[in-house]
Amino acid sequence: MAVSGVRRAFGLAGAAVWGVVLASTVSLQITTDLPAPLELDRTSWSLDPVPGDTTVEVQADGEWVVGSDRPWLTVSPASGSGTGRITLRAAANNQASARWATVSVTDAGSVRTVMVNQAGDGSAQVVPLNLGEDGWDVGPHSGTTTVPIASDREWTASSDQPWLTVTPTGTGRLALSVVQNTGACRSATVRVDDGTFVRHFVVNQEGASRQLSPSLQVGASHLDVDWDAGTTSVLVSADGAWTVASDEAWMTASASNSVVVLTWARNPGMVPRTGTVRVMSGGATRVLQVDQAGQTDRYAPEGKLEKVVARPGQVQVKGRAVDRDQPATDVQVDVYVKTTTGDQTFVGSGATDRADGDLRSFDFTIATSLLDGLDRSDVCIMARSVPSGAEFFLGCSTIVVSAPAVGTRPEPSVSPS
Repeated sequence: MAVSGVRRAFGLAGAAVWGVVLASTVSLQITTDLPAPLELDRTSWSLDPVPGDTTVEVQADGEWVVGSDRPWLTVSPASGSGTGRITLRAAANNQASARWATVSVTDAGSVRTVMVNQAGDGSAQVVPLNLGEDGWDVGPHSGTTTVPIASDREWTASSDQPWLTVTPTGTGRLALSVVQNTGACRSATVRVDDGTFVRHFVVNQEGASRQLSPSLQVGASHLDVDWDAGTTSVLVSADGAWTVASDEAWMTASASNSVVVLTWARNPGMVPRTGTVRVMSGGATRVLQVDQAGQTDRYAPEGKLEKVVARPGQVQVKGRAVDRDQPATDVQVDVYVKTTTGDQTFVGSGATDRADGDLRSFDFTIATSLLDGLDRSDVCIMARSVPSGAEFFLGCSTIVVSAPAVGTRPEPSVSPS
């Protein structure tokens, strides 16, 4: 009887079958001539904006070819055979933002990749929307004024009250017009939006009796805050009672004696966002604009897949990963299994859960039956960038199910070389 390339599950039933094989006088021949998997000694490379180079060691049984998907990253040699070394060379990055490239090494049966991340030459510059005035206090009569607006993008403007009209002049200025007020003091708000930033401009108009609105001053009209959560206080001066409210769910505002206490949540994205706080007393309103920066994404996650253990119905993965943008934050790790058609099938996720030197460790098990019954398959790991959520390749492990010698028990565990 000849057996070749058959994977068995060894539970209680499997042990009984194994005993029958040992007791039989029928000869058992095992074929284990599968080629060794293609392996690289690294799966990622991060470097500064200046030119740089590094090497990657290749282990394979046969011929392999190398390619880069970006012109600024060159590879040499373009092909090789057996054990070899590849040189990666990156040109200088003169742009403000980071950039990525993928190097692919391919042999007859598999593909291995190296993810390259090069930092940008300084942070990306975003010109914020700015208004030349904070507000307009006008008498009960009709009137017109203009507000200068600075932005590197197109913007729109609107009024929340029919007695206040707004008209863009086309020269970076906004014309405001109010009609005569025959009643009590009133307030209107102009909203200016350039698609990234939002500004609010408040117009306070006196009533027909010409009685002035209560004196109301806020210590700041604009704040810039970091992407992380935080809190601060702003002074308020008023000759009467006043209230405060925030227009955004991610930011709260409360009155405490003569200050407004602002508290904001972490910005989960990379795009800046703006919020408005309104302070009101009598018929007067003042606004405080808060600009929160987006998270940076200068570096791709890096790390290493250290061990894969395949058991019936499950796979365990172990390794380390880190995102240099936020080195103290856990990184989500996604697990894929390469099917017989060559497709990568997602089977589940885990995360790093503790510090391990300058990286963070992960060790978790996922239920999957995709590995059952196969002689050879790949388990690949991707790490998700903390700010952007983009996936970056950490490594693959090829699980080869070799038939054991007669009388031994198999251990279907593979540690990447």
